[in-house]
Amino acid sequence: MVQPRGADRATTSRGSRGTYRVGVAVVLGIETSCDETGVGLVADGVLLGDALASSVDEHVRFGGVIPEIAARAHLEALGPTVDAALADAGLA
Repeated sequence: MVQPRGADRATTSRGSRGTYRVGVAVVLGIETSCDETGVGLVADGVLLGDALASSVDEHVRFGGVIPEIAARAHLEALGPTVDAALADAGLA
């Protein structure tokens, strides 16, 4: 279970994202479509943080998505996108 730094044992607030209970599981969702890599973190039904990376600019010159290029772009984007979502959630 994840408890953000400085949180009390009962609840912690997340500003505009609402309030969620400490001690619930934090779920990491990863979506990799053709030209985007998305990451979201949810706890107790509340979105804690999210981030999106796009590789659309890499595909424009080819006139469409090239699977090899898309796969490489997802690999390069995944770590930084997870880090950004964790930071957005206040869990980094």
